[in-house]
Amino acid sequence: MQKRKIFTIHCQQPNEYIYQFNGKFIPKENNNNEIFVDIDNFILRGCSLKQTSFVHAVVIYVGHDTKIMRNSVSAQEKVSKIEHIMNHQIIIVFIVQFIIGAVSSLINCGKV
Repeated sequence: MQKRKIFTIHCQQPNEYIYQFNGKFIPKENNNNEIFVDIDNFILRGCSLKQTSFVHAVVIYVGHDTKIMRNSVSAQEKVSKIEHIMNHQIIIVFIVQFIIGAVSSLINCGKV
């Protein structure tokens, strides 16, 4: 039966800098044997490894904390020209109805 190695990982907080990473693995058994990790040992999401028979990997950042997610830009809202024109027309109709309502209420108040 194979003995499991237990490590503690110390690294920087999640950030958006894709080309920067610093951290270290510290084995529980031997604190003097630290393994330093930098960007050369870091694989971003979506990368492929070739000519490699096996890989030892640890996932550090997941979900919205990944460097790719922190670096992504939200998509712009797409509005067609017709929607843009209709939005302006709806605002104009609302303003005209408000003015008509206000004038009608003033005229009605004068008759009472």
